[in-house]
Amino acid sequence: MSVGGHPKALLIPSDDERRKFETWAGRPKRTQRLDLRSAIVPACAEGHDNKTVAARLHVNIATVGKWTTS
Repeated sequence: MSVGGHPKALLIPSDDERRKFETWAGRPKRTQRLDLRSAIVPACAEGHDNKTVAARLHVNIATVGKWTTS
């Protein structure tokens, strides 16, 4: 359950976007930034709130918000 803050917008990546994130996450040479984004976006798309995703990935909640805000 989320407490406070703005309501989270529904994040629904297309099948093409999901495949792209999976491809990026599987690359042996990738930037840390892309690697992190490739983990954050699908986790949020599964319906987890930003706080849960941040705790799971050991990042700041603001980092999760950065990659999930349009």
